[in-house]
Amino acid sequence: MLEHFFKSQSMQAVREGPHGPLLEGFARELCQVGYNDVTVRRRFGAAKHLVHWMGRKRVPVSDLTEDLIKRFGQHLAGVRVLVLLSNRTCLQARDYF
Repeated sequence: MLEHFFKSQSMQAVREGPHGPLLEGFARELCQVGYNDVTVRRRFGAAKHLVHWMGRKRVPVSDLTEDLIKRFGQHLAGVRVLVLLSNRTCLQARDYF
């Protein structure tokens, strides 16, 4: 599934990581609801960044809340990422996770 959207070398690392199955399922869900390839890539990237950030903060995915997503949005503002799209995506990821 992920090879359709990303280079297989980078996806191997994601797949072998602690959140690989969760992220792959999220990408599959995005495809099933009909998002186009560009949107799937963007939303997957935001969700991947979110779980990576949570891992650095030692916060389990099961503890993902709207407050934590707001904190992540503050982090994104500091790294100059499009916060609006990412926050919306993070809420969607939270609902999936």
